[in-house]
Amino acid sequence: MQLENLEKKQVNLGQFAARALADFERKVGAIPSSLFLAKKLVRPLPIENARRVVELGAGKGMITQLLLNRMPADSRLIAIEIDSGLAEHLRSRFSDPRLEVINACAGSAYEELHRRGWERVDVAVASVAFGFLTESKAHEIFSAVKPFLDEESIFTLYQYAHRVKMLEGRFSYFDISRLLDQHFPKIERRAFWPNFPPAFIFDCRI
Repeated sequence: MQLENLEKKQVNLGQFAARALADFERKVGAIPSSLFLAKKLVRPLPIENARRVVELGAGKGMITQLLLNRMPADSRLIAIEIDSGLAEHLRSRFSDPRLEVINACAGSAYEELHRRGWERVDVAVASVAFGFLTESKAHEIFSAVKPFLDEESIFTLYQYAHRVKMLEGRFSYFDISRLLDQHFPKIERRAFWPNFPPAFIFDCRI
């Protein structure tokens, strides 16, 4: 009887862990970057001259605020956030007419921008945990943004320096630069060691 109860507990714990991991992967964009990392990410971007800005994985709006602080008065910012609760939080937090919050996945960026008549993007920023996505999903996100970029545009994202990928509960080595190389011919990498965990920032151009 004790062995049977133990086996049931193990099964229940396994099911609980599986559900938790699935939910974590879905909502992983909710994990905020540090303010120091966010400032490091945004600081060199040409935001003061940008007219069209896209943020993928806006979370609670830390980077959103930094972008709005420097954007021109006649510019537009589309913030795409997959978590409905966080999307509603963003709408409540910001009353800035330059900002539109869209509750959708980052991979839908092409459809969302095309629907609004956008033809190009000056600055794109992604706070997406690519280490929790399949490679096909990562390629989908890059492919969704790339058609709106030209030689003057920049697409910036970060990856934590531990380079660990977790998918379906399994850990493996992951280096996003290998995926970025397939989409962007020009990539500059910036290390930010003061963050915990340390992070690499990738500034990508076509």
